[in-house]
Amino acid sequence: MTGSADENILDSFLPFHLRLDVSGQVQSAGRSLQKIFLTPLLELNLFQFLSIYRPARFDFELLPIGASKAIKLRAVVDGELCFDGLIMRLSDGFILNLSMGLSLYRVRERYQLSAQDFAPTDASFDLLYMVELQQAQLTESKRLSKRLFTARNAAQREATRDALTGLVNRRSLDEYLASTHKRPALLPFAFLLIDLDYFKQVNDRLGHLAGDEVLRVVSKRLQSNTRSNDVVARVGGDEFAIVLSGLKREADVTERAERIIEHICQPIKFGETQTGVGASIGARIVSEPMDQTTLIKDVDAMLYAAKKKGRGQVCFWEGVLKEA
Repeated sequence: MTGSADENILDSFLPFHLRLDVSGQVQSAGRSLQKIFLTPLLELNLFQFLSIYRPARFDFELLPIGASKAIKLRAVVDGELCFDGLIMRLSDGFILNLSMGLSLYRVRERYQLSAQDFAPTDASFDLLYMVELQQAQLTESKRLSKRLFTARNAAQREATRDALTGLVNRRSLDEYLASTHKRPALLPFAFLLIDLDYFKQVNDRLGHLAGDEVLRVVSKRLQSNTRSNDVVARVGGDEFAIVLSGLKREADVTERAERIIEHICQPIKFGETQTGVGASIGARIVSEPMDQTTLIKDVDAMLYAAKKKGRGQVCFWEGVLKEA
């Protein structure tokens, strides 16, 4: 197989070929193979740039004329660059046709290979395109899943959190109280309902923006007077609730409630103006599971009693009204 016309035909059909003489010297090299081995391959011996690693022992001279053999080769300089090869014995030498196999994915960008570098019947590049398309789809699917996960978490947070203060809302509080029926470990606890005194006057005098700021400040003050295992909720306009985990002595709850009232009553700055509110508290200690509707009703009655007695104090439920 000689002549430039024959070589052009061979190059078109086998762009990764090597034509070798009987001694293994390169007589022609496919255009695509030449892109990978930047050094001119003509007149080089095959084993100067490629080594056969499978089969472990292979002798060119033992291959009969017209016979072919599948072999695997590795680049001498870059040992990670591997080829699948089919070598055929001719009367005047050998034809070795190479394919890149799994190496294609790694070297495609490195050597700027495109579909034009492969034989028209070679599906390697098409398979690579399909792999990359699947990876792109997988990446997009992961990105979409992450967005949906984030959106779901945000929606769940909005469903259980008060937008203004960031505290848990009434729905979340009800779920927590209901869970105490099935989780005895949550008992005992003290349940407090807190209503702000004089909050309407703040709204009437300074406007709703000032009222919103008061609610945010009060929320932070409530959190600063509770522990990580307590529950602080905003359950209405200016009404809050607290679950004090593990507290079962009225004296301990009273001390905590009075400290909360004192803290809430401290002045609140709004712009250049100072304002303030007070707080009244109804409370009950829960030592065994009980209906949350009944619990809230009982403690709300104590909150009403605290306001009726002059505000700024805490009243406990014990079957009768009791001022702390």
